Amino acid sequence: MDVMSTPTKNRIIAVDAIRGFSLFGILIVNILSFHSPHFMYGGKQSFYETMATNGEIVDSNLILTVIDLFFQASFYPLFSLLFGIGLWIMYEKRDSLEANRILIKRMFILMGIGLLHGIFIWYGDILFSYSIVGLIAIRFLQVSIKKLLIWAISLLAVPTILFTLAAYSVREQMLVVYEREINKATEAYRGTYSEIFQQNLSDWLLMVDPIQLLLTVMTILPMFLFGIIIGRTRLFEDVNKYKQMIWRIIGISFVIAVVFKAGPYLFENKTWLNFMQDSIGGSAAAIFYFYALLMLLSSLQKTSILVKLFSSVGRLSLSNYLLQSIIGFWLFYGVGMNLYGTQSLSSLLLIVVVIYLFQLVVSYFYLKRFRIGPFEWIYRSLTYGKMMGFKK
Repeated sequence: MDVMSTPTKNRIIAVDAIRGFSLFGILIVNILSFHSPHFMYGGKQSFYETMATNGEIVDSNLILTVIDLFFQASFYPLFSLLFGIGLWIMYEKRDSLEANRILIKRMFILMGIGLLHGIFIWYGDILFSYSIVGLIAIRFLQVSIKKLLIWAISLLAVPTILFTLAAYSVREQMLVVYEREINKATEAYRGTYSEIFQQNLSDWLLMVDPIQLLLTVMTILPMFLFGIIIGRTRLFEDVNKYKQMIWRIIGISFVIAVVFKAGPYLFENKTWLNFMQDSIGGSAAAIFYFYALLMLLSSLQKTSILVKLFSSVGRLSLSNYLLQSIIGFWLFYGVGMNLYGTQSLSSLLLIVVVIYLFQLVVSYFYLKRFRIGPFEWIYRSLTYGKMMGFKK
C-alpha cells in the first residue's frame, strides 16, 4: 500500500487523501466479516434482521443495501487503482532494471506481511492478493497504453461473462446458507486464541483457494492496469487542464456503476449476478470515486484541515489498514471484548465512525513527529536493506 509515493507535493496530497478516504469505505465492509461469519457463509440478511431487537435504529435491509451499492467491492478496487498509479510512478523514476528489481522485492515483502496478517490476525487480508497481482502488473509496465486498455477491459469482461453464465445455471443452489459452518465459526471466534487461530486459518485457506484467488486476481488486476494508464497519461496531475475529459470519465463511470451495481436489484434472486455487480459495477464505482474525489480535492486548498486529515491517514495506509484489523480482532473475538455476532448494523456503523475518527486524529498528530508509519518503516527498511529514517 505504501507503494504510492509520488514525486510532487500536490500529487502526494491528492492521492494520499483519496487513499485515506478509501480506508473508511474498506472498514465499513470489513467490519461485517469481523463481526460474524455470515458474510462468508451466507444468511447475512436474515441474521441482521434478527438483530433489530438489539437496538437497531435504521432498517437493517436498508443499511445492507447502502453498503452493497456504495461500499461493497468499490473501495478495494479504488485501492488497486491507486496501487497501479504508484507502481508506474516508482517505475518511471528509476532505470527500468533497477525499478523492476525494487518493485519485485517490495511485492514479495508485501506478500510476507499479508501472510502473517491473514494467518494470525484476519482471514480477509488483501495484501497477499495485492502482492500476487502486483507481480503480474509489473510485467505490464512497458506495454503500450492501447494494449493496457485492451487487457484491462478484456480481463474485466471475459471472466465476468463466463462466471455469470455459470452462476445462472446454478442460481438456486447459490442461496444455500451453511448453518453448520456458521455455528462452528461463531463458537470458535468467541473462544480462546487457539480456537480463533484454527478457525481463522481454515477461513483464510478458503479465501486463497485457487479458484477464489483467481477470481480475486481477475477483479483486481484490471484496476492495477487502469492505474498504470492513469499514471502514464498524467490524468490526475493537472485537473484544470484535463477537466473536460475528467468530467466525461466521471459521467461514464457513474452510469456504468449505477447500471451494474443497482441493476441486479431488479431481479428477485440476484445472487447469480453478484460477480458482475462486484467486478464491473465495483470497478466503475472505483473510477468514479477516484475522479469525483480528485475534483473535490482540487476545489479545496491543500492546507484545508479535511485534506490534511484524510491525507495523513493515507500516508499511513499500511499501518492504518493493519491497525483496523488489530482493533477488530480485539473488539469482536473471544480474547478481547467478545462482541462477535452481538451487534446491530447501526452499532457496527457507529463503531466504524469511532475507529476512523480515531485514525484521523492520531495519524494527523503522529505525522507531526514521525516521517512514516511503523509498518511503512518495516516495509521500506526491508526493501532497501537498511534502516530508514523514522523521526522527522
